[in-house]
Amino acid sequence: MAKPAAAPGLWPFDEIALKSYPNDVGHYLKGFGQDNDGEIYLTLTSVLGPTGTTGKVFKLVEVN
Repeated sequence: MAKPAAAPGLWPFDEIALKSYPNDVGHYLKGFGQDNDGEIYLTLTSVLGPTGTTGKVFKLVEVN
């Protein structure tokens, strides 16, 4: 859960490593969302801008 910092400015964040793409996903992040079960999804495309047909949806899953 994101919580705002006590002072004005940027919220704290943690970077996560993606096991399948440890260095770079190779796509542009267009959006993200969460379903009713709490699963997190990313929408990505290989084209910068609102055009093209290269969209993908990734589901984030915890891997131990």
